[in-house]
Amino acid sequence: MQILTQKELESVSLHHVELVFQDQYYSRSDMLRMRNFLMNKILFYEEKIELMKMRAKVEELWCNIKIDDIWYNFRVTCGLITDKTRVSFRSSSAQVHIFIQMSSEMWLFDNYGQLYFEKAVDGYLSHLFKLWREKKCSHDVTITLFSRTFYDAKSVDEFPECMKEWIREDNRGRFYEDFYWVVVQNDRNEDWSKTIGSLKTIFSTYDNDVLHFHEDKQLSRASFNSTSSDGNVLEVINMALNVYEKFYMDRSFERTGKMSMIITPGVGVFDVNRELMNITKQRSIDIGSSCDLICLGERPLFAVPLFRINQDHIRYPHLLVEDDYNIPHWLNLSYYNSNIQIEC
Repeated sequence: MQILTQKELESVSLHHVELVFQDQYYSRSDMLRMRNFLMNKILFYEEKIELMKMRAKVEELWCNIKIDDIWYNFRVTCGLITDKTRVSFRSSSAQVHIFIQMSSEMWLFDNYGQLYFEKAVDGYLSHLFKLWREKKCSHDVTITLFSRTFYDAKSVDEFPECMKEWIREDNRGRFYEDFYWVVVQNDRNEDWSKTIGSLKTIFSTYDNDVLHFHEDKQLSRASFNSTSSDGNVLEVINMALNVYEKFYMDRSFERTGKMSMIITPGVGVFDVNRELMNITKQRSIDIGSSCDLICLGERPLFAVPLFRINQDHIRYPHLLVEDDYNIPHWLNLSYYNSNIQIEC
């Protein structure tokens, strides 16, 4: 037996460890127990760990190595867990909400001749589902299409009585109605090809179905689909937060974690209401759940995501104040590049 010095221990100690588990519920106290259990132990790549019926698998091991006075991070196959090691837990069976914004840009072509809807479904979602299948994930998935329809009207009295309950007016005096289409709800599936086919079928008639939704109510006002910047993005974030804020009720012990993502054909700029933005920000921080925003458009030359806060010119018509801007740091933003873009 050889006793290692402190310097020798630092050379074999791990900087970061990633543990993956599935079909189990891990509380924060369980994660702390697991971390304390692994303290001062040697871990190997793909090693299976069990503690009090809690099972996990070592997915990745990272170690810091100093070369010429510069620290480098390398992936290794084994190492020592110390009190400085960062232990990350990743769940392969989480609750996932996917929102697809069906704004007017979805029917347009990008710079590479691909429909934005094709880029979202055949590109991003297909790659995501393929990755889940390779990782053998079993998430509970809910897919929702959403959009906002504007009406050419100057007063709410121009709408039929049965529609007035759903019509809203924004700060610019435009009347609109929000639509949501749930495609899949709490579904676990190994093969998502049927869901991809269902999304394509709905896309072929979505615009016509939404714009003529009130055709039988003798609505004489013209309607049109909004752009991505005028869409109901904050509303769908709150829809996911409504589910997440009561996660402790009727708790499922087969899944851990919650995740929501929004796929938009825009570039990450949205016109929002100040009050709703503040409410959404506070709820996201209180619940501890962020939202991933996946943009299909080209990255702009300014900071994104960007919220353009419209002043209330309806309630204060004589208040000459310019629009305000805010960068929501509580949102995670990324841009998706399809294979066509990469090849070009």
